[in-house]
Amino acid sequence: MIWIETSAPAEEPVGVAELRAFLRLDREDEDALLGRLLRAAREDVERRTGLLVAERTGRLVVEAAVGTLALGFRPVTTILGVTLFDEDGATRLGDLADLRFENSPLHTRLHWRRPVVAAGGAELELRAGLPPELVPESLRLAMLRLAATAYETRTLLAPALQPDTIPPLVGSLLSPYRSLAI
Repeated sequence: MIWIETSAPAEEPVGVAELRAFLRLDREDEDALLGRLLRAAREDVERRTGLLVAERTGRLVVEAAVGTLALGFRPVTTILGVTLFDEDGATRLGDLADLRFENSPLHTRLHWRRPVVAAGGAELELRAGLPPELVPESLRLAMLRLAATAYETRTLLAPALQPDTIPPLVGSLLSPYRSLAI
């Protein structure tokens, strides 16, 4: 199963002006850097929790169009389209009624209602992620803290020497949203 993002988030859950205020910066000459740090913080939060905190569309490529698929990200909001592939690579449109999704706090599952003949697999066009107003405040604070830490420590060590750690508060803020596999 492969996720290919086809549109980047149109809006970040935390804005540059909010980060600038959090850092108590008065000038705007580093806004491009702050924007990159916020994107990196959002991506890190999404990677650590599996929760997409910004809306986007993407293509999910699967090998088989049967049973239930447990996704590594959540939530899925809309199934936009299904393309099925035959053994020789010929394509045909699938029926959206054959597929449904189930979101829960810690996972998303896609269910095929009935087996579909697609020997070459399938591609699902999905809309996924939370709108900005539904992003929990604790995750917004985690993104602010990650971006602020990256900003404040950017000149202390060379990038290759910087440890891959997160501030303890950020770990605590993310822990309720992590789904752990046993």
